[in-house]
Amino acid sequence: IKTTEGGKEPFDVFRDRIMFPMAEPSGKIVAFSGRILHPDDKAPKYVNSPETLLYKKSELLYGYDKAKTGIRSLDFSLIVEGQFDVVMCHQAGYNNTVAVSGTALTLHHVQLLERMSEKVVLALDADRAGINAMKKGADLMLRRGLDVKVAELPLGKDPADIIQESKEEFKRVIGKSVHVIEFLLHVLRREISDDRSFKRKVRDEVLPFILLLPNRIDQEHFVKKVSQTIDSTTDAVRFELDRMREKSEYKGVDTKTVEGEKDATKSTADNGYKSYLFLLASEMVVSEKLAIKIRKALDSIIEISTPEKPDESELSGIAFKLEQQFSTLPKLAVTEEIVSKLNRLKTMLVRQKLSDLKKCLVELEVSNDDTEFAKTLTSITNYEKILREPAYETESFLID
Repeated sequence: IKTTEGGKEPFDVFRDRIMFPMAEPSGKIVAFSGRILHPDDKAPKYVNSPETLLYKKSELLYGYDKAKTGIRSLDFSLIVEGQFDVVMCHQAGYNNTVAVSGTALTLHHVQLLERMSEKVVLALDADRAGINAMKKGADLMLRRGLDVKVAELPLGKDPADIIQESKEEFKRVIGKSVHVIEFLLHVLRREISDDRSFKRKVRDEVLPFILLLPNRIDQEHFVKKVSQTIDSTTDAVRFELDRMREKSEYKGVDTKTVEGEKDATKSTADNGYKSYLFLLASEMVVSEKLAIKIRKALDSIIEISTPEKPDESELSGIAFKLEQQFSTLPKLAVTEEIVSKLNRLKTMLVRQKLSDLKKCLVELEVSNDDTEFAKTLTSITNYEKILREPAYETESFLID
């Protein structure tokens, strides 16, 4: 409920809208999204609940709580744009479908998805805005080592439209999904008729994605694919890739993406430290039995990487605030928040470790140190296994 500009007349911000409950991964409803029933030029298509401590658009995927089992069984996530698309896809048998719900794909979204499967299919609108969103999302996911494919939807139609017309047609579209690099080659070839312009666009927009692929075998596969598409030699394509790699001209789709990645890395480190402080402070104010469980989990997590030691006065201040907050919350809510922070801290530390190791791997490729290269590759494999371990569950932390 809000009030008018004069502050006198209250009104329902969700009136004349279809309501979609927004749930966190455990299934707990934390917000609502309303889709307008009678579209007009003035009203936004979707209106969401305001963000709170429990609800942040950048951390929530619509339908994820229902899609977790489907993602595991089908071994891929299907990402669409809207809530209607999610509902229709689930009815059509794709119970692995989630939506980003009015925001760009974020690091937190990717971390949720990769817990269930390393394979993703993007089914976004085929217009320029949809393609740009796809590129940004693919850039982020490829950096995390995911296998990213794209389903090419007919222009002007979304998944819900296709399913309403024919479920079989939608299955055909999803079945014909291609790797994001192949998709970009198709799009550029369709849009650009001049050969020289086409080749320059491929160099600028496609080759950077090849650099993001996690291993040289995949890179070599797409080097050949690109060389065939632009009617060039594989040596010429490799030369351009090597030049990009050596000069660090490209780390992603564009320079804004590079700066965004730097900011994201810093933000990730800051959030990891905040989670660590929260957990240390929680350990000081919860029951002894729960504190023991937190300590056991923390000891396991900091074996990955030990966060910076906090200032004692800062920690005491946080503990004092948490003690007041926890006293007003149900035991389940407190435990859920603690478990969420444990999972977040573990994921962040493993991700940072993997990032450091992969940078080291690139340097070792240049130095031709085969022994250290093999050791580093083994370490990467081990940390990737840790990343796929089951998350901490709230039930195991609840104390009778």
